[in-house]
Amino acid sequence: MSRRSRAICAPCSRVNMAFHRAFFALSGNQVLVDAIHEYERRTHAIRSVSIVFPQYLQKARAEHHQMIDALLRSDREHLIQLCREHLVPSRDAYLDAHHQRSLAAAAYGSTASNGDIE
Repeated sequence: MSRRSRAICAPCSRVNMAFHRAFFALSGNQVLVDAIHEYERRTHAIRSVSIVFPQYLQKARAEHHQMIDALLRSDREHLIQLCREHLVPSRDAYLDAHHQRSLAAAAYGSTASNGDIE
């Protein structure tokens, strides 16, 4: 990611993290809050890449508003569904990055092995 892209997405990333912390703190469930914080910490680098795309930001913003509306209406089932769906893009980006890294490591390993054989 370029320096310019990092500069553009850094404030968005901070606001996004602050939203999730505040939102899940409302649950009163410290285990959930801690789990969300840990997930955030582990996936920050990958989520930061996707946040540079305007369509992702618009979708995330709309989902955040829907989550707030469901919370205000005390619509627990819809809120659960929204939260689950909201995690999918980050999960998929994380899994894709992990898969790509595994492929690169395997290719590097086979190249190194081939070089050792000669």
